[in-house]
Amino acid sequence: MTTSRANGSRLGCLALVICLLGTGEGFGAATTLRWKFKPGEVFRYESNQTTVLKVKDPTGPEVNQTLTLIMDLTWTVKGVDPQGVATLTQTIDRIKTTATTPFGKFAIDSKESVDAAGPAGPLFKMLIGAEFGFKMNPQGELSEIKLSEKLLSTLRGDNEPAGAQGQFSEAGLKNMLTQMGVVLPGGEVDAGKSWSRKLAIPAGPNGQTRDIEQSYTFKGPEAADKPLDAIDMATKFEPVAADPNIPVTIKTQEATGRFLFDNDNGRIESSKVTEKVELSGQIQGKEIAQSNETITVMTLLRDKTP
Repeated sequence: MTTSRANGSRLGCLALVICLLGTGEGFGAATTLRWKFKPGEVFRYESNQTTVLKVKDPTGPEVNQTLTLIMDLTWTVKGVDPQGVATLTQTIDRIKTTATTPFGKFAIDSKESVDAAGPAGPLFKMLIGAEFGFKMNPQGELSEIKLSEKLLSTLRGDNEPAGAQGQFSEAGLKNMLTQMGVVLPGGEVDAGKSWSRKLAIPAGPNGQTRDIEQSYTFKGPEAADKPLDAIDMATKFEPVAADPNIPVTIKTQEATGRFLFDNDNGRIESSKVTEKVELSGQIQGKEIAQSNETITVMTLLRDKTP
């Protein structure tokens, strides 16, 4: 009996060791994720956003539209304090947009000659070269987000260009910057560890906001031969209160994504976020269903130290 129990104990310990080895837990798998910056660094991101809109009229065919917005962005590190908090600026260097609609297709590139009197001319003129100042700590938390005085005066003035609402409003531009990054956990994490943050996002033309909660899960190395860590994200949206003045109801909304984080250099190498929204509205007594799917891909193009 004693020998049998001893053998059983040894087999149980062996099984536990094999299990731990198989999962990678408990054997130095924990890591600390941190953003890292050096004074004078300059690096560029490309944001490529594609939105597919589908509208279903019960008395007619489904109408589809595809909108693409590509922006080239430059981050410049102005300084880093002893606690690792970086002072940075972001500028918009280039905007390309295309739209495919039932009425045709059009494309505009800010690098080419843009008709100043056209619908996109004033908006592109306002945004290209626009500078955002902000601070970021090693966990990726942003503070002191500021738009240039020139941009603010345009946004708040009487000559605000068409299209400078929503995503390109003051709140929308700050929100875009906030959601570009990922906030990292305070301590070490193992594969499977989750954490979250709450944000208030723009939700109306008069400063209305809507609460969301972003949950992150550390997945560990993306691949054995790549020094990138995968972080998955899921977003919960606060339900929108019914408004009799707005004949549109959000039925479902979800957002999921994956960030590939270069922990050696302390920055996001790439990310992909997919947001899906199902809406329903009443127009002339008919219920119109609409679905929007937006995929935003961020890619680090190049970094350099002047």
